[in-house]
Amino acid sequence: CSNTSAPESKPASVPRVPGSVFAVRDTSLQATFEASGVAAPLRRATLGTKLMGTVLEVYVKEGDAVHTGQPLVRIDARDLTAKQARAAASIADAEAIHQDAVTQAGRIRALYADSAATRAQLDAAETGLSRADAGLRASRAAAEELRAVSSYAVVRAPFAGVVTRRFVDRGAFAAPGAPVVSVQD
Repeated sequence: CSNTSAPESKPASVPRVPGSVFAVRDTSLQATFEASGVAAPLRRATLGTKLMGTVLEVYVKEGDAVHTGQPLVRIDARDLTAKQARAAASIADAEAIHQDAVTQAGRIRALYADSAATRAQLDAAETGLSRADAGLRASRAAAEELRAVSSYAVVRAPFAGVVTRRFVDRGAFAAPGAPVVSVQD
């Protein structure tokens, strides 16, 4: 592009590499066919929640790839947190009642063995212990149920796939059984 002439460079020598030489030809394959059909996912899931509450966070948008267990949507579950505190207090109360019933039953058994207590007193102490034991089991079961229900506050991907539809946005109200996100693999 300029008027000044550059010194001509000599081409570099190409090193020889040992090996075989093959001729390559351009060819076209005529083996084509037409087919019609519908592409469908192997798995699809429309996810919802068992809770009723406000959507606090939506972590995905349509087209996002997700992995198994990834959080997709979080729903407000503050009322469950309060119920869990109440369940913990109920367990503590049931444990105290149970411990008192164990102590009383032990005392009455010893008195009954010494013929200082009646059979009716022993039966009453044993019944009180059984009731206290049942109350403790019921309190623990209620707490376990709350833990299980609390897990519905976060909707997670059941398998790796792609988010194909998002039904809610932040601030929306989620109802039990209503769809929040669809995922396909």
